[in-house]
Amino acid sequence: MGYPRFDFRHVRFECVLSDDLQWKDMTEANSPSVVFLSGDLMFASRVRGAAEQSGYQFRFGASLPEGDLSSVKFVIVDLATRSKLIPTIVSEVVNRCGGARLIAYAPHVQMDRIKAAREAGVPVVLTRGQLDGSLGTLFSDLPK
Repeated sequence: MGYPRFDFRHVRFECVLSDDLQWKDMTEANSPSVVFLSGDLMFASRVRGAAEQSGYQFRFGASLPEGDLSSVKFVIVDLATRSKLIPTIVSEVVNRCGGARLIAYAPHVQMDRIKAAREAGVPVVLTRGQLDGSLGTLFSDLPK
């Protein structure tokens, strides 16, 4: 009995599977982009599809990447895998990503993480189900 095989050829991001995801920037310079901070590769594929369908480049990693982030329009933080970012993420996004929209989400059973994100000043905090349900329109809300 072996492990199931998954075909990830359609995924346009790469990462090193370890304790710390490493950035492989697959975006074009100055293209409007979505930064997805998570360790969940399967849900990342859904977010990537929605972002690219709306004309955004997709960036995936464990923390904000180095360099110019002025083209970032959305930063989405998975509280289930990246809750340690919450104490500093609000100021980082404001200082490094200009007017990017910051969204955090967690499974509905992790109310302590949802509450901590709200108390830290994250403007939009959703359950994973709410985020998943809004992917069809989420990225069409802001002009590129």
